[in-house]
Amino acid sequence: GEHLDQSKTVNAAYGLAEGESMSSSSILKGVISKIDDAWSDQYKNITVTIQVGDLADKTIQCYRLSGEGADKLAVGDEIAVFGTLKNYKGTIEFDAGCTLIPADTVSSAKIVARAYTLEDGAQMMGTKTLTGTIASIDTAFSAEYNNITVTIVVGGLNDYAIQCFRLSGEGADKLAVGDEIAVVGTIKNYKGTIEL
Repeated sequence: GEHLDQSKTVNAAYGLAEGESMSSSSILKGVISKIDDAWSDQYKNITVTIQVGDLADKTIQCYRLSGEGADKLAVGDEIAVFGTLKNYKGTIEFDAGCTLIPADTVSSAKIVARAYTLEDGAQMMGTKTLTGTIASIDTAFSAEYNNITVTIVVGGLNDYAIQCFRLSGEGADKLAVGDEIAVVGTIKNYKGTIEL
């Protein structure tokens, strides 16, 4: 499953015309084969090239990659990257702004990437589980309705926050910014807000 998906994504990226980008975000896991530009303390990013699976002839450059742990990357490390794939003058790359994501958040991040392609009023099939860190408490816990509304960020993807609307469950009354939580529900686009 995953291996096939990844190959499909890499092949699609290699099919892009020069200057063209994929229409939505992608996530790829790969092994660093080269550090193209060392970590910059000034800009807080690094450029590396990864090989996905056995696709040695279709490497992907991760241009100006940032995120927790990006300053410690070395050749041979397996990493997961979230971003927009692009053909830049013949180099197939994740465009600037790509993010290193923790391996254990990849499945949640994939759901988030898909969620952000939903049109207004549309929802994803079935229930999904997302693990993320609370970025904000949008509506304080209500003792009357026994729920709270919070916004979570998965794997440091701050631009792809997900609102957990009227979240209930054990411990919901004690939630605080910075807590890591797992939420199960239906994901939809409600008037431009991506929410569970």
